[in-house]
Amino acid sequence: MFRMAAILFAMASAVAANDVCAFPGDPSCSNAEDTDAVVSLLQTKLARTNKGHELKEGNSSSPDYAPVDDLISTACKKQCAGTPCMDPKTGSNQQLSCMQTCMMRVRGQTKTQCESQCDRNGQSGCSLTAAGFTANMCGVCTDWRDAGTTAQHGFLSNDDCKKGCAVVSPCEKQCAGTVCMDPNTGSNQMLSCMESCEMRMFGEAPEACESSCDRNGQSGCSLTASGFTAEMCSYCSDWDSSSETAKQSFLSNDDCKKGCEVGKLSIERTKKKVQKKRSELKFSRLRRTLSVNDEQVTYSPKEGRMSASYPKYVFDRTEWDEKVGEPMDGMIVVYEATETETKTEDPSDPLVAKPIGGFKHSTTICRILEVKKP
Repeated sequence: MFRMAAILFAMASAVAANDVCAFPGDPSCSNAEDTDAVVSLLQTKLARTNKGHELKEGNSSSPDYAPVDDLISTACKKQCAGTPCMDPKTGSNQQLSCMQTCMMRVRGQTKTQCESQCDRNGQSGCSLTAAGFTANMCGVCTDWRDAGTTAQHGFLSNDDCKKGCAVVSPCEKQCAGTVCMDPNTGSNQMLSCMESCEMRMFGEAPEACESSCDRNGQSGCSLTASGFTAEMCSYCSDWDSSSETAKQSFLSNDDCKKGCEVGKLSIERTKKKVQKKRSELKFSRLRRTLSVNDEQVTYSPKEGRMSASYPKYVFDRTEWDEKVGEPMDGMIVVYEATETETKTEDPSDPLVAKPIGGFKHSTTICRILEVKKP
């Protein structure tokens, strides 16, 4: 006990005023000259650090929230539509694709940091790690040949790299109007909306995220959760220009909770998602109906048959390999539809046999919940 007190006292003597007071006029700031207050701060920091490591466990998802991977994928696919190398796991020519820089941005890189990495060529190196994402750039993009000359030039000129950096991330949308919009800089030993949101982007569950929000000016300078470290003893550059209402929202921890709520579904959307769960699909004639490429697996049950409707079910290749493995006739895949698109084809040729209203073509993006093999 005496040894611990001595260690804490020694650490306290080395703490500067800025470690306690994050910004001028901090209403919850302690006097750095008060040794007892500093020791209390250090004890709190130790407790919060330990708590941060505990938060990594039990990273469960909530049915009331859209999966983080979906938020990231949707934002980046929309931003990078029409560019080559749409699989962020595979890059080419030692240059960063739009999808790769977009992944870095949504995981916390600023636009400036991101763009500073774009000056690359065929001798710049095969990999780059930033914001917890590793871009591999010495592979072969399967969509390169079909991309067209203009799209290929956009990649080779590094314009695609900058385009990915320009994405408005899910966290930037969620936290618009709050203070401390740079997730790499926090203040007052409290979590900003951007910092708690980035924890969610790194995989922190909503409930675990919100449990970290009860903080004040003595809660500690840093917190690590799910691989993201929030630093909270700096001065936010947008603090002075922010309104009193925005500042109060930060100081009351409402901003932290707002960041944790990224991806929260509305009541109607939640009900719709629950209703879609546990749809079953029985596979047959796999040699004719199943097609596989590097990115996805597509099941077309009506392939090769005359029908009024032609549905397609699309699965992520990585998820398929992990949960299905080797497919077989008669297996049942329990899935959840995350997106469905339906189109109608109505041939104008009067000699072509067709159903009333034309042929229905539907594509359903599926998330695998369970696999039952015969």
